[in-house]
Amino acid sequence: MPAPPPPPIPILNTYTSLLRTLSSFLTVAIHTLLYERALYPPTSFISARAYNYPVRQSRHPKVCEWVSDAVAAVEKEMAEGRVDKISFVVYDVADRNKAVVQERWVFDVGAWPVVARTDRFVEFEEPLVGKGKGVEQPLGEEEEEGEKENTAGEEVKIHIVDIEEQLRATIRRLAYTAEKMPPLPEGCTYTIIVELRDDATPPIGVS
Repeated sequence: MPAPPPPPIPILNTYTSLLRTLSSFLTVAIHTLLYERALYPPTSFISARAYNYPVRQSRHPKVCEWVSDAVAAVEKEMAEGRVDKISFVVYDVADRNKAVVQERWVFDVGAWPVVARTDRFVEFEEPLVGKGKGVEQPLGEEEEEGEKENTAGEEVKIHIVDIEEQLRATIRRLAYTAEKMPPLPEGCTYTIIVELRDDATPPIGVS
C-alpha cells in the first residue's frame, strides 16, 4: 500500500512539530517532482491533496518506502542542526561509466534554528499557530487571531491558514516550474543530497 498523504499541519508549539511539518512538505515536494519530471509513468501515481491543493503521489510501495526513508534520514540530520541545503538531484545514467547531472532542485534550510536535544519537545511560550493567546485550535474550526508583539512593538498575527498558504504556493510553484521544463533524457534516475553547514560535524561513519 502506498504511504498516506501527509497529515494536516499540527499545532506548531514545539521544535519537533516544526521539523515534522518540514518533513511532510519535503515528502510532498519529492512526489511532485517525481511526477512532473516523468521519472515514473503517470499511471503509477494517484491523486491526493496536501495543503488543500491537488497533488500527485506515487502508488508504488518501493518508491514510497524510498521517499519515506530518505526524508527520515534528512529529518535526523536536521534535528542535529547540521543541514545547510537539501537537494533533489536528477542525473542521467545512460553511460554506466559516468553519471551526468541533469537537474538540481535545492531547498535552502541554512536559516533553520538549531535547538538542543533536551529542548526539542519543550513548548514555545506562544505557539506559532493557535486560537487566541497560546490556546491550541484544531483544524476545521473557525480560528481567531493569535497575537504577539515584534521588536518594533507591532502585533504579529499568525494563522494556520497562513502557513498552509505558503506551503501550498511553494508546491504550486514547484509543480508549475517542473512541468514547463524540457523533457529529461531516457534512463534518468534521482537521489537526495544533503549539504552540511560549514561548522557542522559530519555524521559518524560518513566521510
